[in-house]
Amino acid sequence: MNYDHDHHDVIGKLPGVFTWGEWQKYKQEKKGKQKMDSIDPKHYHLKIQPWDFVRANNLGFAEGNVIKYICRWKQKGGVEDLQKAKQYIQMLIDNDLEEYG
Repeated sequence: MNYDHDHHDVIGKLPGVFTWGEWQKYKQEKKGKQKMDSIDPKHYHLKIQPWDFVRANNLGFAEGNVIKYICRWKQKGGVEDLQKAKQYIQMLIDNDLEEYG
C-alpha cells in the first residue's frame, strides 16, 4: 500500500479539503497576495503616499516615521501608532535640544 498516494486521494474527496496540488496552488496564490499586500497595504490608500512625501521633501528617518504613523493610525495601529509618532517627535525634540541647546 502506498500510503502517501492513498492519503492524497482520500483528502481530495473530502468536502472542503484541498488535494495536494490544490493546496500547493492555494499557498502560492496566498503568498503572492501577501507579498502584494505588503507592497500596497490597505492602510496607505491616500492621495499622497507617505514614502513619496518623505522622499519629495528629503525628510530623515525620524520625520519619515512620524509621517508614516500619523497617516495610518486610523486604519491600522490606532492609538499605538500615535504613541509611536509621539516617540519619534520626542526623539527629534531631544536631538534638537542637544544640538542647538
